[in-house]
Amino acid sequence: MKELHRLKTKINPKSPKTSFDRLVLKELKQISKFTNEFEKKSKKMRTIYFKKQLIHHDLHPGNVIFNKNKVIAILDFNTLRKGVIIEDISFAALRFASEHISTIDKIQDEIDLFLESYLKQNEIDNSQIRYMKYFLIQKILGRLGYILRKKYFSELDSWSIDFGKNMKLLKLSNKIEFKY
Repeated sequence: MKELHRLKTKINPKSPKTSFDRLVLKELKQISKFTNEFEKKSKKMRTIYFKKQLIHHDLHPGNVIFNKNKVIAILDFNTLRKGVIIEDISFAALRFASEHISTIDKIQDEIDLFLESYLKQNEIDNSQIRYMKYFLIQKILGRLGYILRKKYFSELDSWSIDFGKNMKLLKLSNKIEFKY
């Protein structure tokens, strides 16, 4: 929250404001709301153990090659890191489900199908699935924070183009459920 306040005080005095500045100011209220809710949940989550392993950290349709509806290759491992597998699964499920679908009901159906297919091939402790939304929001807020820090504190535009996409994912994350 302190960083969001710092960001706001950096953008507000700017004149003229760019279209990106105006977009960020418009979305800061939403980001603050999610951040507040996330911080409250984080205190509880610190007491729960989640096994960490190597995760892709950027699994989306653009990083997967398919042939006849089968995955034949996964690309772009430059963000590979140690993390919680359900973080990767929740993000991938939302990214794959929302790629070309706009209605929340269809996105939810696609997420359910993604999880069902994933669980046929991989074991996950079912009790951890209830925490998928938490890890999804954590990942999206992290991405938004990265974009905003780069733009306003390092003056690098390289990831600014992804701001809108990640805001859309953040808003979607509040409307979906991970069942199983």
